[in-house]
Amino acid sequence: MDTKKIDFTDVIITNIAAVNTIFKKAGDRHNRQDRPNPALSMKFDGASKYYCNGKEYVSDQNHFVFIGKETNYSYFCEKEGKCIMLEFNGFSDAYNGEIISVEIPNTVSQELTKLFTMLENLWLLKERNYIIKCRSIFYKILDKVMSAKSPEYTPSKYMHVIQPAIDHMNFHIDDTDISNEYLAAICGVSTVYFRKLFFKIFGISPMKHLKDLRIEKAKELLIGDVSGMAQVAEMTGFSSIYAFSKVFKAETGIPPSKYSELEFKKHKS
Repeated sequence: MDTKKIDFTDVIITNIAAVNTIFKKAGDRHNRQDRPNPALSMKFDGASKYYCNGKEYVSDQNHFVFIGKETNYSYFCEKEGKCIMLEFNGFSDAYNGEIISVEIPNTVSQELTKLFTMLENLWLLKERNYIIKCRSIFYKILDKVMSAKSPEYTPSKYMHVIQPAIDHMNFHIDDTDISNEYLAAICGVSTVYFRKLFFKIFGISPMKHLKDLRIEKAKELLIGDVSGMAQVAEMTGFSSIYAFSKVFKAETGIPPSKYSELEFKKHKS
C-alpha cells in the first residue's frame, strides 16, 4: 500500500466494538485469520511488526497502523511495550484484507497518543453521550493521520498565491469560461508559473482539478432534485449535455443516467 495515497474519507463508523490497551513482551507472536472488525492501533512504546500479503508493516511510536476487516496476518513483538487498539464496525469496505502502516512525525505521534488516551477514557467511563464523543475522536484520529501524509510542500507562502483560483473554481463551478489564463490573472501571476505552482502543490493540473470538482458536483446533483441532465450540465460548467456525458463517462466509466440509476438502487436497498 502506497501510504502517500491513503484516503480514509470513505471509512464510516457505525459503532465501536472495543477499545483495549494491549501490553506485549519481546518475542510475543500470534497469527490472525479473517479478522472480524477493522481496527486502529497506536503504539505508546515498544516496537512490533505485522506480516500480511507477503509484506512487512512497522508498528511503533512513529507508525500508525490500520488493519482492515477480513485480514489474515501474523504479528511479532520486537521490543516490549503497549498500544491502544480500537476495534470498530462501519459501512465502508475500505482496505479490507489489508494492513496500512503510516509513518508519522513526533508531533503527530504525540497528538495521536493524546487522542487515543482520551478515547479509551471515554470508553471506560461510559458517561453521557460517550459514544458520540468517541466517534468524534475517531474521525479526528483519521484526520491527523491523513494530514500527516499531505504533501510537505504546501506551506501558506505558496498556497496564498493560488488561493484566489481555488476559491473561484469552488464558487463558480458553473462558469464555462474558466481557463488557466483567467485563473493565473486573478492570482496575479503568469500562466506558466501558476500551472507549475498548482501542480507542485496538488500533483495535478488546474484543469484536471476543475474537472474533478465538476464531476463530484455532478454526482451530487444527479441524486438530488435537479430537473434533468441539461440542468446538471449547466450547473457544472459544461457547454452541452453531450460534453457533460462524454466527460462523465470518461471519468467514472458509466454514463450519468446509469450513475443515477445505480445510486437510487443502492439507497433503496
